[in-house]
Amino acid sequence: MYYLLLRDLSDRTEFIQAMKQQGINCVFHYVPLHNAPQGLACARSFGELPVTSDHADRLVRLPL
Repeated sequence: MYYLLLRDLSDRTEFIQAMKQQGINCVFHYVPLHNAPQGLACARSFGELPVTSDHADRLVRLPL
C-alpha cells in the first residue's frame, strides 16, 4: 500500500479532487477506531487522541 501524508485536511481534499479530475481514484486512508461508528460502540478510548485524528485527516491512499 502506498500513501501520502499531506499538510492538512484541506490539502488532502484538494489532492483527492485533483486526482479525480485526472481519472485517478485516491481515497482517504482510514477512520480512527475512536471515531468510527463500530469503534464507538465496542471500544473505549481515554481522553483525546489528537495525533491519531490529525494523521487520519492528512493520509491519502494511492492506487497501486
